[in-house]
Amino acid sequence: MATNRKRTPRSRLVPSISPECFNWLCDMQHGPQGPSWKDRFFLMPEEVRQLWLDNKDQVVAWWIKAFPGTRPSMWWRFEAAERPENGESEVEHLKRQGLLTKREQQAIKAKGGSL
Repeated sequence: MATNRKRTPRSRLVPSISPECFNWLCDMQHGPQGPSWKDRFFLMPEEVRQLWLDNKDQVVAWWIKAFPGTRPSMWWRFEAAERPENGESEVEHLKRQGLLTKREQQAIKAKGGSL
């Protein structure tokens, strides 16, 4: 039976940067070998910003799928227009700003969360 699903091009699924760097942009340690990527390489602030700008679409797409209703720290650093208000959860803030995707909202509801 035919489906109407759109296929995501492989180029959007595979990071164009090293796995260590991608993991760092996603707030994760790179692996069991040692310290995180950011601790092994020194980057100037403008290099960090450029690294984010070059890879943000892939990082955010992966992040939303893995952690719906949240964003990685680099997103908050470079993309957020404002921070959540006192007592406001991240998901509430993203919803108020109109930044939650429909798929993200569905995933939150499926996990028993409220919007």
